Amino acid sequence: MSGSHESAGWIQYLFRRFEVRIIQGGIDIKYLAFSLGGTVFLLAGCSEAPAEEIEELASEYGLEIQAAGETSVESGEIAELDEDEAGRLFQHISGALDDGTSADDRDVRFTPELEEPVEERGTAGVHTAFLKEINEGDSSGFERTIHFSYELEQGAEEITPDTIGMEDLTAVATGIPGFEWEEVRTNAHYDEETGEIEFYTTGKWVLHFLYEGAEVHYSFFDDWFAPLDTEEILEGLPSGW
Repeated sequence: MSGSHESAGWIQYLFRRFEVRIIQGGIDIKYLAFSLGGTVFLLAGCSEAPAEEIEELASEYGLEIQAAGETSVESGEIAELDEDEAGRLFQHISGALDDGTSADDRDVRFTPELEEPVEERGTAGVHTAFLKEINEGDSSGFERTIHFSYELEQGAEEITPDTIGMEDLTAVATGIPGFEWEEVRTNAHYDEETGEIEFYTTGKWVLHFLYEGAEVHYSFFDDWFAPLDTEEILEGLPSGW
């Protein structure tokens, strides 16, 4: 009997099974480990599901999203992002949310005169107001812009709510796959202190892409401002108009 116990103990010493968990790159990977004569062998087990991975990646940028583990969307129907591309998108959306105003901001002023026709209309044109890059030095091409058309009162030497008529205000965000900006409304306000026309737009960022087969379809409401120095419009007018 003693020989049998010794053999069993020796086998247990030679072959022991246990589990370890290693955090690697933010992903919890489960390994199955075997010890044979003091040497440990690690066999990779199943990794965190793609839906959990992308939710965890979004949380690193302060975004709480939900991803579907199963989807009926076919490959090629919507954008498919890898980890780096999804990270850049989350970075820009997070930056845009921090850069805007809160939905309860009661200090946003609107000047309806900027949308009214002006008398004795003169030079007209189309202009675009660009917002500064959210992440300086980024080469992704992410842009937020506001387009509008305008007409000035003939002979106006400065732009005021009484001398400029504006219409067709539209807010657009482009440059990165995996999202759309759904505009709700865009208005313009003339700031008498700065002499700038300040555009205010509200809407939502709609994320929709595939990440390793997991579908992300989520939205965030946002508000942002774009100031435009009126001298930029006046500089484009023909001399002596």
